[in-house]
Amino acid sequence: MRWVILIPVTVLVFGLSSAITAQVPPLPVDPKISKEALDNQATLKDLGPIDISFEGSNTTLDKLGLTKEYVRSFIAKKLKAAGIAIDEKALPTFLINVHILDIGDQKLAFKIRAEMYQVVTLERRKNVTTLAATWMIDGLGTEKLSDPHEIASAIVGCIDKFVLQYKAENSELLRKP
Repeated sequence: MRWVILIPVTVLVFGLSSAITAQVPPLPVDPKISKEALDNQATLKDLGPIDISFEGSNTTLDKLGLTKEYVRSFIAKKLKAAGIAIDEKALPTFLINVHILDIGDQKLAFKIRAEMYQVVTLERRKNVTTLAATWMIDGLGTEKLSDPHEIASAIVGCIDKFVLQYKAENSELLRKP
């Protein structure tokens, strides 16, 4: 497989030498913020029904057979099979976004991101709520123009990671009849 999943909390800084970065102390974590609050898997607890959205480089994806309707339907089937309720009117939304770039030699580069958007309240202003990504995973890869297998595999990998973490947080809920 030629795609890589990036952990969302990983931050890469380019152009800094190791000597410079060694002199920069790490930012302290606010002791008032719990580890659970920093763990995006914990945001999947008691989620309830969710909506699904798929976005991407539509023309290229359509040519590869990965139409918006097909991928959205596939995501819904995978989530339903895992016991996750789907509701088009629900506000929590599972989004997969795929960007594709033609890099020549009949090859494509792609970036995939899966996110769970939920309504959240700002800590500093309790009366302000907004829709924000509370869970996410990224992936990068290359693909032969003639075969969308790697892109499809990356989409499946993101869905599987979401399902795995959702099940880990909601195991007792999923056991109920």
